[in-house]
Amino acid sequence: MASRIMHLAIADGIAKETDIKDINRFKLGTILPDAYSSKVSTAISHLKTTILNGTKRTYKLAYFRETYAYEIINDSLYLGYYMHLIQDILYRQYVYSEHKWDPMPEGNVDRLHNDYRLLNTYVIEKYNILNELYIPNEIENERLFDIYPFDLEQLESDLHKDFIPYYEGNSFFFTKIMADEYITRTIARCVKEMDSLRKGNFVIDENIYAWNAYH
Repeated sequence: MASRIMHLAIADGIAKETDIKDINRFKLGTILPDAYSSKVSTAISHLKTTILNGTKRTYKLAYFRETYAYEIINDSLYLGYYMHLIQDILYRQYVYSEHKWDPMPEGNVDRLHNDYRLLNTYVIEKYNILNELYIPNEIENERLFDIYPFDLEQLESDLHKDFIPYYEGNSFFFTKIMADEYITRTIARCVKEMDSLRKGNFVIDENIYAWNAYH
């Protein structure tokens, strides 16, 4: 799904377009689902699920909105987490549906990951992303930890590596133009979703964005 650096670029873009109560908690929330635990699949932190008798997969956006209805409106950490889920579901549509990404040929996934590393350096420089991860004291007491055993030390380590300049190889699939287009589009969609949430509604329907379960 979208890289941590792209999530941070989108978070900064959102903050320029609409009011965020606590930008530090918001930015942590936007990358928290990627705080990988070696013991548990990140499919759980991303609330992935199957629908239509197991033929389709999607994200449990409605479940998250209902479970954390108060927090999404009142706590930037939870709003950021929800925005991460929105960004990933939009990313999947952008990459798989619009640009017909095929992960099956041998080596394609590794090549795509190299694109991400190249793009990290590009996005950091273009969007002036800063490595300023803020982790509150006793964050493990947050209700979000009911979802997943987030490894924050691993997150800090991974983010540090993201900021190491990288220029090896050439773009294979995910280009700078695609990254810019995805970031710009997604900022607009997230701001629209946030405005709707504040009015007691929502825009993104998880079922519309469902994909074949075998992908």
